[in-house]
Amino acid sequence: MTGVAFAILLVFGYGINKAFATIRPIFRARPKINAEVTGRLTESLSGVRVVKGYHAEEREEGVFASGVKAPAGQCSEDAYGPLR
Repeated sequence: MTGVAFAILLVFGYGINKAFATIRPIFRARPKINAEVTGRLTESLSGVRVVKGYHAEEREEGVFASGVKAPAGQCSEDAYGPLR
């Protein structure tokens, strides 16, 4: 009986260890991505970043949009492997 309980505990511990190995990088990457998006938004709204030229505005919009989409993509990529 004790052996069965110990075996179940080992299997449970192994599963938890694998789960945290997958989840931990996601939680480390999200604040960095969020900080980049927030910093760029703050610079744009405060006027520190001056966009020169019409084409630069489109580029800045693309950079901001990719930064907003990055957390969702990062989470799904880390959890399910590279996206295709």
